[in-house]
Amino acid sequence: MWNGITPTYLATLGGTNGHAVGINATGQVAGFSNPTGSAAYHATLWNGTTPTDLGTLGGTSSRAEAINDSGQIAAYSDLAGLPVSVHADVWNGTTPTDLGTLGGFYSYAYGINATGQVAGFSNPTGSGSYHATLGNGTIPTDLGILDGTTDSYAYGINDFGQVVGESANHTGDAPKYFLYTGGTMYDLGSLLLPGSGVTDFAVAANGGSINNLGQIVGYGTFNGYQHALRLDPVAAPEPASAVLLSLGPLLFAARRRRSA
Repeated sequence: MWNGITPTYLATLGGTNGHAVGINATGQVAGFSNPTGSAAYHATLWNGTTPTDLGTLGGTSSRAEAINDSGQIAAYSDLAGLPVSVHADVWNGTTPTDLGTLGGFYSYAYGINATGQVAGFSNPTGSGSYHATLGNGTIPTDLGILDGTTDSYAYGINDFGQVVGESANHTGDAPKYFLYTGGTMYDLGSLLLPGSGVTDFAVAANGGSINNLGQIVGYGTFNGYQHALRLDPVAAPEPASAVLLSLGPLLFAARRRRSA
């Protein structure tokens, strides 16, 4: 963990590896580490430099992916027994709550907001595909997919329940990236202001990719070069346009860093 430019070592659960993936306003850190003598990771909460093993849902491994300011942690865990299955979970303290699936054997959690809503993805009953989900309690909501795709994955969520993620298919075509707001999934590529110079915008797979201002961070091609990008919502000129996005100051900073 860095304060300014000073790194602080966060201890592991006794094994050799630890990964930090999220931090909240009180300095609690969520991630995963391997216990002594095990190659499997367990979801981990650090208070200061001290790790707490959050355990699993009965299986051998679990991973924490995001934490909110209340200390709630979005994660996923193996279940015990067969068939092999993984379920999205929320930890309150050291107690995991199984968030269920869309009917299949798998679900994953990648983002959590202040009210405990969880963004992730799951496979519907009898399907090999995944659909983006929004969980509240133990009932996940299927957010659907974008036209022309077979799978979707929710990565980030803000406190208003706006979700960003990826929608793709099994054919190897370039994926699309979405904003889910007001009950509708929008293709982010179609919402960029004309003349922005941005192509191939991608949302990173982490829980902090959209904030409460509706700003979205990711990366993409700008005038032929790859940059870190921030999309800012602007007023739509027509009611049917719903949302338009433009480039924010981060793009300018990225161009300066590349030139330097």
